[in-house]
Amino acid sequence: MQPKTILTLCASLALSVAAVKNADAANWKDVLKEVNSNVNGQANNAGQVVQQGQQAVNAAQTMQTNSLTELLVQRTGVTGAQAQGGAGALFQIAKNKMQPDAFNQLEQSVPGMQEMLGAAPVLSQPRGLAGRLSSIAGASGVGGTAGNLISVVSAFQQQGMSPAMVQQFIPVVIDYVKAHGNEALVNTLSAALIGR
Repeated sequence: MQPKTILTLCASLALSVAAVKNADAANWKDVLKEVNSNVNGQANNAGQVVQQGQQAVNAAQTMQTNSLTELLVQRTGVTGAQAQGGAGALFQIAKNKMQPDAFNQLEQSVPGMQEMLGAAPVLSQPRGLAGRLSSIAGASGVGGTAGNLISVVSAFQQQGMSPAMVQQFIPVVIDYVKAHGNEALVNTLSAALIGR
């Protein structure tokens, strides 16, 4: 037996003996059961609290220590190359829409940004769609937001990812920046990527 187990058993036995001495002969078994139940319940609760605390610490450490690429691979199930290229495509859009000093702050908050930008396909709009899109954007006052979305979707498709993956990447990228940057930077990035 391990020392902790022996110590726990001795403590339980001591509590049981003390409780039994104070109880009359008719209910000593009930007292013993109650003491045993209390000891086991406290041990189980402590184990659950420790396990929940460890899970929270692990999640925080994952967000802090993993690169954005690793985080995207874990959360979306894409390959490392797809994660780099997809994040790079999103950062290209952000670079085009953010002020240079804000983008510089973003670069400092995301290690490996240059590699991600380099891994992204060149963003371009499909020809037939570009003319229709610009007329729709001009009429609705949307500006380049719709065109940027089409460019990102095209970049994702070039890397073998579905358009739906864009919606999975954006929250992971924003959460990563939130963990490594400040709130103003997160708001600026969100505005660049989602138009809010």
